[in-house]
Amino acid sequence: MKYVLGTLIPRIDGWQPDRFDLIGAVIALVGVAVIMWGRQWF
Repeated sequence: MKYVLGTLIPRIDGWQPDRFDLIGAVIALVGVAVIMWGRQWF
């Protein structure tokens, strides 16, 4: 999970995430949440 969040932090060279990076990160975080807390939710 730290890796997914870490990839969204702008790097020293000025790289900024575009909308596809953000969409991918949201999908990954939703997947992590389902894996971790899925039994409690469903």
